[in-house]
Amino acid sequence: MTAVVGAGAAVGVARIASLVCAVIQLPLLTSVLTPAEYSLVALTIAGSTYFSLIAADPITLAFQRFPGERTDRGAYRYALVRVAVSLGALGLLTIAISLILGLWQVAIAVVGWGAGLATTRLISMAWLMWAEPWKYSANLILSTGVRTAAVVWLVHAGVEGALAVGIAGFASAVAALVVSPRFPRVSRLPKAPWSWRFGVHLALASLAGTILTSAGLLMLPLFVDGTAVGRFAAMNQLATLTCGSVLGLVLTVAYPALRRVWDGGAHDASSARIEWLTTVCLVVCLATIGVFSAGSYWLPARAVGENYLDADILPLLVLSTGFASMGQLASWYHQFRLEAPTVSRRTWLSAVFGIAVTAVGAWCYGIVGASIGVALGFLAYFLVLRIGTRLSRLAAFAAGVTFVLSVAGAIAPGGSALDLSTGMLSAAFALALTARLVWQLTQHREALR
Repeated sequence: MTAVVGAGAAVGVARIASLVCAVIQLPLLTSVLTPAEYSLVALTIAGSTYFSLIAADPITLAFQRFPGERTDRGAYRYALVRVAVSLGALGLLTIAISLILGLWQVAIAVVGWGAGLATTRLISMAWLMWAEPWKYSANLILSTGVRTAAVVWLVHAGVEGALAVGIAGFASAVAALVVSPRFPRVSRLPKAPWSWRFGVHLALASLAGTILTSAGLLMLPLFVDGTAVGRFAAMNQLATLTCGSVLGLVLTVAYPALRRVWDGGAHDASSARIEWLTTVCLVVCLATIGVFSAGSYWLPARAVGENYLDADILPLLVLSTGFASMGQLASWYHQFRLEAPTVSRRTWLSAVFGIAVTAVGAWCYGIVGASIGVALGFLAYFLVLRIGTRLSRLAAFAAGVTFVLSVAGAIAPGGSALDLSTGMLSAAFALALTARLVWQLTQHREALR
């Protein structure tokens, strides 16, 4: 338990530092760049995420499952070299194409920032998988701090926005390598610790999950005006930064411990912990909705402003973050059993379904319909990934009930009375689930050891 608390503290410190850097970076860039220039910076940063995913995720996600021991770093060395080669090859190809199109600065931005993201992620993951959470934290804080400082300084020095993004990304990669794990110099790479197909399937699943996450913002501009899209984006960001951040922290800390328990042969104990964590996800979501709905959504209104507040869609978007986390937990069960193709197929099936229902919802009912579609897509993601696992039907039933209640709250008129009832129902359901979780833990104390 002490190790888990320490890991949670380290991950929490790293997340807070990243958030502080983001808060500092935004006004310092917008104070110098025009809206058109900043939009280019934002687009290149978004593009770099996909560049990093395509170039590095097949290797990084496979390494996450097979990290080896901290005393035997052959798997890490293999992953680091492969990521470097992949980033270099795809980066050169991207820049070559951009020279033909006259977009070389955009390419530098995408490649540089993407290389920084990929390098930092692999190195920080190595420390976390080897139960070195404070080295994980140091790596993230150093690389993120260097990236933020570099892009802000370069832009204020008069460097073109896109070019500054690329240089800052490369600088963060170098910073991450400074605190990278060391390994003996040998003439040959170790044998591949995993099948390349395993990593590709996990990367494809990651891509599908990213697309599903963006479904609302992808579909809404086709059917509603910019003001409505802005309200949806603000509510989605609020849900992500609150409930999503808490659940992201929980899952980041939980994965290494669950993998070690599973690989140690205690499959029942690992499955039981996944079951408990799905309940925790629902409890956090319902508690968040209960807190948000208090005082006619007073807290969200203060956070984003009255003009951006939409109490009809916020509970659905909060639930979406929970269903996404629950689906990820269910996917770990398949991943631990090396069933990566199953994870890939089912995630893509959920993504296609989620995009379709989000598009139909946005077309018929605007941002309320899109929010219902996003939540339904992530609920389907959890339910589909749950098949073939040891997760109980009660978790699926509870998720379905919370979804139906949130949809009812979104489409039914009611004003402040409905806000109060939504909060009270969420709080009551959260207490019931918490009581059940406590009872489970007292009945299975051995699985906690």
